[in-house]
Amino acid sequence: KRVSWPGEKSFEYALAGGSAVIVLFVLIAEFRNREQLPETAFAVKVREYLRARGEPSAMFVASPYQLLLQAQTGHPVMVDMATGFHASYMPTLGPAVQAIHEDFYDIRFDRPENPDWKQVWEQRSGDGWRRLREKYNVAYVVAPGSLDLELELLFSSQTNSFWRIP
Repeated sequence: KRVSWPGEKSFEYALAGGSAVIVLFVLIAEFRNREQLPETAFAVKVREYLRARGEPSAMFVASPYQLLLQAQTGHPVMVDMATGFHASYMPTLGPAVQAIHEDFYDIRFDRPENPDWKQVWEQRSGDGWRRLREKYNVAYVVAPGSLDLELELLFSSQTNSFWRIP
């Protein structure tokens, strides 16, 4: 038989109230941090371009090692630096995560060394990009500005370029 102690209910209420206050503070901090998210002129231009075209959910692919692009543009990005690690948390995702990395970057997790994904992109034909668009519903590519792809160049900055897969 469970024995309660005096003031146990008050303690439970205080604990629940304290937890609610902590959650509230965390949510406020997250909102403020989101407000302070670093935003590049390039990301703003991508967002404005897609908004003007009426494509609120257009997805694009970028470097497999990029970070924050999805948060900065407000658009889904196929892969970021954490995508490969998701399979270790949920092994059933492994085959899909591997297929995406292999299809877009020729990266295999079971190889000790992989080809340079930038060379893979430059060597990919326009038809190869169109097949990826059809398979994954990805319409745009954010690439390092130095790459020349067989795609429609929309605009560039000093560091990045934004391409459309026709």
